[in-house]
Order: sequence, then C-alpha cells, then structure tokens
Amino acid sequence: MKMNPRAWFSHSRILAKKSERSPLAANDPAGEGAVRSELFSTSQMERYGQKLALAHKLSPDKLPYYLLKRLGNNEAAITQNCYELNSGIKASIMPAGEWLLDNYYLIEEQIRIVRQHLPKSFGKGLPSLISPQNCPRIYDIASEAIAHGDGRWDTASLTSYITAYQQVTPLTLGEVWALPGMLRLALIENLRRISMEVVKAQRERNLADAWITRIFECAENAPADLIMVVADMARSRPPLSSAFVAELVRRLQGHGNAVSLPLTWVDQCLAEQGVTTEALIHRFNQQLAASQLSVSNSIAGLRLLSETNWADFAEAISAVEQVLRGDPAGIYPQMHFDTRDHYRHVIEILARDSGLSEPEVASRLLALTRENAPDTSKSHIGYYLVGEGREKLEIHLLADTSTFIRLRHSFNRISLLSWLGSLSLLTTATVAGVLHETAQQGTYLAADRCGIASCHGC
Repeated sequence: MKMNPRAWFSHSRILAKKSERSPLAANDPAGEGAVRSELFSTSQMERYGQKLALAHKLSPDKLPYYLLKRLGNNEAAITQNCYELNSGIKASIMPAGEWLLDNYYLIEEQIRIVRQHLPKSFGKGLPSLISPQNCPRIYDIASEAIAHGDGRWDTASLTSYITAYQQVTPLTLGEVWALPGMLRLALIENLRRISMEVVKAQRERNLADAWITRIFECAENAPADLIMVVADMARSRPPLSSAFVAELVRRLQGHGNAVSLPLTWVDQCLAEQGVTTEALIHRFNQQLAASQLSVSNSIAGLRLLSETNWADFAEAISAVEQVLRGDPAGIYPQMHFDTRDHYRHVIEILARDSGLSEPEVASRLLALTRENAPDTSKSHIGYYLVGEGREKLEIHLLADTSTFIRLRHSFNRISLLSWLGSLSLLTTATVAGVLHETAQQGTYLAADRCGIASCHGC
C-alpha cells in the first residue's frame, strides 16, 4: 500500500534527524539563488551554447571537487525547509510548498542516484573552469541548461544545445557520460533555491498572521489600545515584503474602520519607498505562480532524467562517436553498443597518453585506416584500436609529441623495465637516506670528540 507522501514525511524519523544536523549550507559556494535566469527557447539555447563555449576558459590546475559536498548542503537545506513547511499551518502552505512536500521522497531518491553515479574520485578527471565558475565545465553547461529552462528540459533541446557548444569546443567522453548526474545536481540546486524562497515567504506570512491575531484580539477586547498595537508593530520594523503585505491586506481588508489603522500605516511606509500596496500584492501573486511552475518543472525534469536512454543520448552527442562512424570498413556502426563503448574508451586512453584531444585521435585513426586497401582487416578501426595495429597507431599518435612523453610511454609499455625502474628508484632513495644519516652521525661524533679534546686542553 502506498503511503500518502505528507503522512510519510510527518512520521519519518530519519527526516527529523537530518533537520537537526549542521546549519543550512554554511559552506555552500554557490549561494542561494544562482540558478534562475532568463528563459530561452530551443533556438535561443542553441545560440547560447556557442556563446557559452567561447566564454569558457579551462583551468590549468586540478581544482577541488566540491560538488558532492554541495549536494550534501542542498539536501540538508531542502530537508530542513520541508520540515519547517510541514510543521506549519497546513492551510497556509503555498502551492510550491505543497509540491515540495508531496515530492520529497522523489528528491531524496534522486540524491541517492547522484551519490551512486558520481563517486568522490569521479570529478577529478573532468576539465574544470577557472574563476569565477571554479567548477567542472560540464556542470556549468548543465546548470545553464536548467537555469534558462527554469527546471524544464527535453532531449531535443538539450541535444541541439550541446551540439552547438561542441561546434566550438568538443566535450570529452567523460563529460558526456557525466551530464545526467550534473543535470540532477543542477535540478536539486534549483529546488533548494525555490525551497528557500518558499520558506522565507512563509515566515513573512506567519509574521503577518501573528500581528493580525493581536490586532483582531485588541479590536475586540480593547479597541482604545489598538493604536498601541500598531505602534508596537511599527517599532518591530517588520519586513514590508510582498508576502507580508499581501497577507496583511488579505486578512484585514473588508473588516471596517476598526482595523484600518495598520493598513494606513503600511500604505504610508510604502509610499515613502515609492511603492504601492497593489504593486506588492501583484508581485506576490507572480511569485506564487513562478515558484509553483519552477517546482513542477524541476520535479518533472528529475523524472525525465530517470526515463531517458542516456546510452543513445551519449552516442548522439559524442564528437568521437560521429568520427568513428566513418569507419572505412563500415563495421563500427553495426557493432554492439558495448563494443563501440570499449572502442571509445580506448580512444579516451590514447588521447590522455598522447596529449591530443579525443576527436583528434579519432580523426588520425581514420586517416590511418584509409591508407590501407578496402575490404581488408586493416581498413577497420578495430585493427588499430584492439588488434595488431595498436602499436603502429600509438607510434603514429606520439610522433608529434615531446620526447619526454614518448620516453614515458615507451617506459610504461615494458612492464619488467617499469618494475625494475621503480625498484631501483626506491633502492636509491633508501640508500641515500642511510648515507645521509650516517654522514650526519659522523659529523656529530667528530664535533663531540673535538669538544672533549678541548676540555683537556687540546
């Protein structure tokens, strides 16, 4: 039997423990509201992909991989915000808050998936951007897609966006496979932003409700003291935000002159700021609609991530895949997915060893196969990737690299020589340490003898 999400949330002991943990995102490098941006159409996202690729600058250094810590901060924030919403008055919860509470179990499930697919060591191999992004490049790409869609995305739009990006700068195979996890991270962060907004508005509404309760009680029991209550409210300097003002006006309007004094005070305060009550109420209604749409988009986006065939998507956007499909023998496109994936992984290793980009390695591989007669084994890329031609391909790729890389590559190819070299280095280091210690002890001994001789008048 499926438990009602609200009831499940209320009785979850795990939830209560999580809400008592460390403060909200104390070390979050992203801030609270970095995800919402101008909404783009599919064609606009395609143009933006090229613009983003031109703007991205890779860092030459290996940056700390903080995304999993960021995920933990987002989880703690969403959990505590949902706990606060669920502990409040149910009738006053905004629609976006209802969406968050009813889909909290789904958010937790997606967070577990991210942790499973993005282990701590995974991000260390991803190209990173220099400041101010200071994050893996593929995360910034995913985050921009979510931001400009307000949590909404689809495979067609995402494909055109990534393809446009790669027309300027190709992504690595590791980045392509990391994209689903990065999209999940961006959607979870978007939900964290919305939950912060919803809880903030809810607190402001609750504050307005507390003052309204005092005003009604005073108007009923001691009308002459009402001005004192309004004075107390003014001295407390409540935030005249859209949520506070909208709730105050909604509850007090239409109750006659007895409670008109607080509304007059609000009108005067807003007039001094050049704002009207009507404008703030309109803004609050827009906020309600925007928050609800953003939550529903993000929840639908998380569900779509689980339903998408990412193997097909990865092949569709992979720059290496497009090159390898030009296999002169025509065999590669007809191979099983696992075999094609293995070939791409070999390309990834060769690119790392040679210092070339993955598409460049794939292009050189095809050029090498086309030098052979058609309808022979040497005209198939597999001959050079996993067959007898592997050594020839490696020599071909290393031809334009530095002497150091070629020497290191040759050294690593000979397992015995590599083992003996490592052993000799270890032995040399050990012997050097012993000789250094012996020399120091000899120096101290000579100094001691000299000191003794001096005592005897030497």
